[in-house]
Amino acid sequence: MKLELKGDSLGARHKCLNNFSESIAPDIDLKNVNTSNSDIENLVKIDLASKNRNVDYILCILRCNDMLYVSRAIKQCPWLITESAYEHIINPRYLHEVLYPEMITKAVHKHIKYIKLNLKDPRRAEQFYLYETDPKKAVEWLPHTTTGFIVSNFKKHIEHVDITLLKRLCEKTITVLEIYMDNCDEFYLKREAMQALMFLIKHDLQRYLDIVEKNEFLNLQINKKSTEYIVKHDFSRIKNKFLMYCNAIDVPTFLKYLKKEQSVKSFLCALFEQNESSLLLHNNQRCLTYETLTQFLKAMPKADSLETVKQVIIHKKQSKDNRRLPKPLKDSNLINYIAATKRHVYYHFWYRFTPFEFALSEIKKNIDKQTPTKKINSIFETLLVAAAHNTENLITVIKYFCENFAKANHEMKKLFLENLFKFKKLHEFDEDTNNIIRKTFMDDYITAADGANTDERYVQMCIESIIITETIQMRVVSDAIHNRFIFNSLKSYETTLKIGDKDKVFIYLYNTIMKKLNHHSSSSKEELMEKIKLLEHALDLLSDWNKNLCDYPPVINAIRDLVKTNELNSWNISFSEIYNKKKSWRKVLFDDSLTMSPSEPVLLNILKHNPALLEKSNNLEKELFKKDKFYLRTYFSKVKLYWPESLCQELIQMCNDQLKKGVCNKTIIRALCTLLPADDFKGMLIKYTPENETINWDSIHDVFLNVQQYLSKYMHLARPQPDPEIIIKYARGDYLLYALPSLYSIFYNLNVSRSQQCIPMLMDTKVSIQKHAIRLAFMKLHPEQIKNLLGDVIKSNKNPTIRYVSFKLTYKLLCKEKDPKKIQSFWPIMETFLDDLTYKDNVAIYDLLFEVRQLPVSIRGKYFMKAYPFLKGLIASSPEFERYNYSFEQFISYAREIMEHLCPVFVENIVLDYLANEFSSTNKEHQHKMELLSYFILNSDTKEAQVNKYEKILLPLLQKCFKHWNDVDESKNYLFRVKLNNFLNCLMNDTKTLYVSQNKDSPIELFNTIEKELLKSLEISSSYLIITTWQLAVTFISKFNSCKRDGHDWDISCSKVIPAFSNKCQELLIEHTKTYFSNVYVLFAKALDTCLRTFFSRNNILEVLTNLVPQEDQSMQVNLVVLHLLMRWYSENSDEVEKVKKILSVIGRHLSPEVQVHYYQCCIENK
Repeated sequence: MKLELKGDSLGARHKCLNNFSESIAPDIDLKNVNTSNSDIENLVKIDLASKNRNVDYILCILRCNDMLYVSRAIKQCPWLITESAYEHIINPRYLHEVLYPEMITKAVHKHIKYIKLNLKDPRRAEQFYLYETDPKKAVEWLPHTTTGFIVSNFKKHIEHVDITLLKRLCEKTITVLEIYMDNCDEFYLKREAMQALMFLIKHDLQRYLDIVEKNEFLNLQINKKSTEYIVKHDFSRIKNKFLMYCNAIDVPTFLKYLKKEQSVKSFLCALFEQNESSLLLHNNQRCLTYETLTQFLKAMPKADSLETVKQVIIHKKQSKDNRRLPKPLKDSNLINYIAATKRHVYYHFWYRFTPFEFALSEIKKNIDKQTPTKKINSIFETLLVAAAHNTENLITVIKYFCENFAKANHEMKKLFLENLFKFKKLHEFDEDTNNIIRKTFMDDYITAADGANTDERYVQMCIESIIITETIQMRVVSDAIHNRFIFNSLKSYETTLKIGDKDKVFIYLYNTIMKKLNHHSSSSKEELMEKIKLLEHALDLLSDWNKNLCDYPPVINAIRDLVKTNELNSWNISFSEIYNKKKSWRKVLFDDSLTMSPSEPVLLNILKHNPALLEKSNNLEKELFKKDKFYLRTYFSKVKLYWPESLCQELIQMCNDQLKKGVCNKTIIRALCTLLPADDFKGMLIKYTPENETINWDSIHDVFLNVQQYLSKYMHLARPQPDPEIIIKYARGDYLLYALPSLYSIFYNLNVSRSQQCIPMLMDTKVSIQKHAIRLAFMKLHPEQIKNLLGDVIKSNKNPTIRYVSFKLTYKLLCKEKDPKKIQSFWPIMETFLDDLTYKDNVAIYDLLFEVRQLPVSIRGKYFMKAYPFLKGLIASSPEFERYNYSFEQFISYAREIMEHLCPVFVENIVLDYLANEFSSTNKEHQHKMELLSYFILNSDTKEAQVNKYEKILLPLLQKCFKHWNDVDESKNYLFRVKLNNFLNCLMNDTKTLYVSQNKDSPIELFNTIEKELLKSLEISSSYLIITTWQLAVTFISKFNSCKRDGHDWDISCSKVIPAFSNKCQELLIEHTKTYFSNVYVLFAKALDTCLRTFFSRNNILEVLTNLVPQEDQSMQVNLVVLHLLMRWYSENSDEVEKVKKILSVIGRHLSPEVQVHYYQCCIENK
């Protein structure tokens, strides 16, 4: 069946191809796939098979190695996916177990993607989801399932979804967003999600706003359009919770709707009256910002904004002050808030929101010659804003400045004029005013010599203003101004001028640039490049002023003349920037497009519209063989398919001619890889196959070597890809480096059966390629085959690189694996690797030994116990490995997290070794082992086990500390006192940790035993803080054990202990003051602070202090302890105000002078 495409353009030939299936007899033989036939014939057969629902032929095509045919079959057969009649084929089990093992990898990925795009049946999508073992891949099927199925399964995929997928899921139900926000831990991800999913306001506004309010600290930015929708459908909600939304919504849009209900001023005043304290907290998310306040003033009627400014700026009405100490009782209102903005703006800033006449009269009263220059600049900026766009007002400000500050320094004049330029009104001023402006602000700068300490940017602003004014008023621009003007399009004026004025300015600019362009020489390359710059200015002018290029033939002619000059002189100057200046202009430049911008998009455009243009231009040939980076894969693919007998053969001949001439580069070889038919390309590969692994530089021809190297590197670009046996012949010795891209691409793309045959072939080669073979094996082979391969590597290969690659890939495989059986199956391989490690292995392996956390939970303990002794020995073996000391300490600390998976004897040996060799050290790096010791002792399944640990480990530790209690180190510190104190703190902290994580009982018997040992062995004079802190901890633990606890919630359980604990603390303090001395309360407060800090949350600490304060005037020391702690724990949080007031009201009534002194000192410091 000989088929030939007809048509002049790419579109016509594509249409011809699609029509062949209609005109050819339907009974054509479709039994076998013959890839040696022409592409057109095979594509037509695929179309016919699709049309006739020939499933067997389509499945044969899907199994072939040519991605063109596979892609066509997938695209032409949506019925195979969507129709339930073919469910026996399109189901996960058949696809993954039967079809996909016979398909190349790229085809599998493309087919899966197409199924996801077209499968709409939720039941079948759920089958694919449930079959997938990788959660990252499984979640991609969720959007096609039912809403209920999504909701029930989404929570396990929080870490696996990106924003695009999250959008698709939330389109089904907003519940997905609620789950995501409740379970995502990353602040920036939550904010990104809320920002991207704002379209949900149109699906379920109330639930979306519920989520916003629940996560109000995300600092969302709701744009104007979304704000409009929200306030239109639920204005009252935003109004009632304005402080929650004020920094998120578009405030002007909100105020537009507010005006319909009440005045802006009354709402603002009510806002401050109802929310005084929070408004002044600038670290509070609900703070009304200075920018928001300005929006309110802008939205007010002039009378209201004037009245507001008068009240809070000028008259400064005093706020009520009926509150006293302590500091939570401060007052704030609108006046205080305005006063607080002084750090942002001068007071006169607020006159911007008053009528111009009022602002001018008030400012005149407050400005004189002594006013600082910076403030004067700001004042005139305010006056110009107040003058708004009123020409008369602007002139008044100009005259006022000139009358009073005509002799001001240049900087002040420059800033004034720059602010005036922002209004772009100078051309509307009368001639006298413009003369004043030029004389006062411009002349000195413009007449100054170039570079004579002038600000060229400012000079150009003045010149541009003069040109605009003179042009609009139909006056001739002077030569001095014209010559000093640095040409630009004056784009900023295009949107501000009237239509007639725009034309005048444009004509002046157009004539100016065309005059420069026409008079500029192009006799040298440098001159031509300068002329191209002028041409770009002309094009920018047309673009910025919205003109059509086709209406300006002189510009088009200039482009063509410059292109022709460049081509005649072979200067190789790129015109791509000019060609791509504006998309709509490319049509005008079509005939010269290939010369101007030789690139793939241009070539494809020529194929679409007029391929005959290629015959007229030899530019492609020049560029193709001169530029190494010139790659036209899509273009070559189109030519090979749609012009196989003409353009394709011409390009092949062109490349072969260049090779014969001794020209070879990447572009030529990549072209041949893409254009040559499969058999011809195979013949070329055989012809250039390297005979030896080592390149003989003396005898080999440079061109021949270049062809070999480039074929090695780019042969994978061919369609279909070459057989793996061919690339193996190239991937040897000196050629391996070049062949790696092709090696990986070809082997990665093999189907499963071919991978099983070919990858072992790589293992029989030299070491240099074996590491790549191992990587490919992990990508393509089944776990059992990988195990066998790794077993051989461990036994026979001692090369450090091979061992590292094998170890790393085994580690990664275990990290990704979720199936418990497969994990246990692979563990023996990893265990063998760990047992076989030496101190001469690749150091990158040692880095992986520290990464226990990434492994599956079931093998972390085993991995840790294998890695620990090796790492310890490694660090001790050589000074060069001492850099691992810090990582090793962190590694040890991780043992606490996996204690349940570690052998108790193993951990016991670690801590005993620590006590014997490192406990006496001053090295702070050993703190992690102390924490491990604490956790190990507390983490006991039975009381008997804990007693055994105490007697074997903890008691010797205590006795050692007692023995050396008075020893000091080189820094005169009591080393063992510090060590014991740190260890006891670890025990206290870990008691809480174990309760929260494992709900274990508190170790009261252990704590009591330690207390007895402390009291028996230490003197109270040298150990009061340690003993008292531990006594308080024992008190807490005993009360905690006796109360009814609330599951794993530590804070709720602690809140139930507070009354009993507080009473016991009172008793203990009173006992100590009687036994020792009255001022012992200072040390007691420190001990209590340590205990509170360890066991209680901030809120519960204030509750403890509330309960500690006696209701009757009987204990001075208790009051003083509470005051000391209150000064440490109280903050500005308004939620704590009532609790603090309650505590202070009781203490303030105490009659003791000492209590009263401390009470007032507390109040002053917290003012």
